[in-house]
Amino acid sequence: MAVEKEIRERLLEQAIPSDYMREFYRSIDRNFTDFELAAMLWNSRMKQTEQLRAIKELSEITGDSELKTQIENRLRYESEAYRVFADNEDGKYIYTIEYEDEEWPGGFFRKLDAAIAFAKKDGERGFSIRKQIVVEDEPPTSKAGWNPILFPELQDERLEYSADPDGSAGYSADGEIRYWWISTDCLPDEVNNLIDQWCMERFENYPLLLENPFDRGDIVMDGDAIGVIDISKEDMESIQARIRNGEVKYCDYLDAASTTVQYIGKDGRISHDHPSLLFLKKVNEAALPEEIRDYVGMVSDMVQGHFSLDFFLEEYEKRTKGEKER
Repeated sequence: MAVEKEIRERLLEQAIPSDYMREFYRSIDRNFTDFELAAMLWNSRMKQTEQLRAIKELSEITGDSELKTQIENRLRYESEAYRVFADNEDGKYIYTIEYEDEEWPGGFFRKLDAAIAFAKKDGERGFSIRKQIVVEDEPPTSKAGWNPILFPELQDERLEYSADPDGSAGYSADGEIRYWWISTDCLPDEVNNLIDQWCMERFENYPLLLENPFDRGDIVMDGDAIGVIDISKEDMESIQARIRNGEVKYCDYLDAASTTVQYIGKDGRISHDHPSLLFLKKVNEAALPEEIRDYVGMVSDMVQGHFSLDFFLEEYEKRTKGEKER
C-alpha cells in the first residue's frame, strides 16, 4: 500500500504541475479518485509517450476495474495507431519530414524507418513526419468527424480532399518518438471501437469539476508566462453548476477544467486563452519584473473595470509600438 501511495503522489505531481495548485488542493483536503487522476494525466501537457506511461502505471495499481479496462483499450488503440502510421506496404503513401524550425518539407520517403534515419542525421533539431497519400486519379474524401451528440444529422458527411496528412508523428533530435496520430479513416472498426472519442464517461473526456482559487483580476503565472484571470469566481461556479445539473448538452474535460486568462507578452501584446486551472499559480504584482509590473497591474485593473479603457489603450500603444521600433 505504501508503494501504491508513493506512485499516486508522483503521478499527481505530474498531473498538477503547479505547486500552488497542489498546495491549494491539500489545504482543502481534496482527494482525487484514480479516474480523476487518469483524466488529469491524459489532459496534461506531458508528451504523449509520457502520458501513456503514466496511465499504464496507474492501471497497474488501481482497483477501479472500469478505469483499468478503459486504459488498456486506450493503450491498445495507440499501439495499433502507430503500427498503421508506420505501415506503407502497399506504397500508397509518402512520408515527409519537417524540422521544428522550418516551414517546408525536408525530405520525401516511402518508408518511415528511412525517413527517421535521415532526419536523425541532423542531430540538433526535433522533427515531425507526416504520412501523405499519393493521389493517383480521383482524390479521396475523408470523414467530417462531427460530434455525434451535438450533430447527429451530420454523421455521414464526407469532406473533399484537402491535401491534409492522414497521420503525423513527432520525434526528438535523436529520433525518440514524442507523439503520433492517424486518421480514424485509416483504422479498422475493431480498433476505432476500442475508444469513443466523444464519450464523457471515458477518462479522456471526463468533465472534471475542479475547485477554483482564482477570481477576475488575479495575476497568475503559467510556467514563465504572465497573465491575468478574466472570469469571475462567481461565473466559474455558475458554469460548473450548469455542468453538474446536466444543463450542458456536451461538455468534456477541457470545457470543465479550463479558465480564461489574458496573457501578456514581452512586447506588451495581450492574447487570451483557456488553460487548465492545474497549470496556474497566483502571484503578487510585486514579484513580477519591474519593467512590466505596472503594466500587468493596469491589465488586472482593466479586466475588473477599475481602469479607463482609453488610458489603458494609450499605454498599450506605447508598449507595442516601442517593441516594433526596436
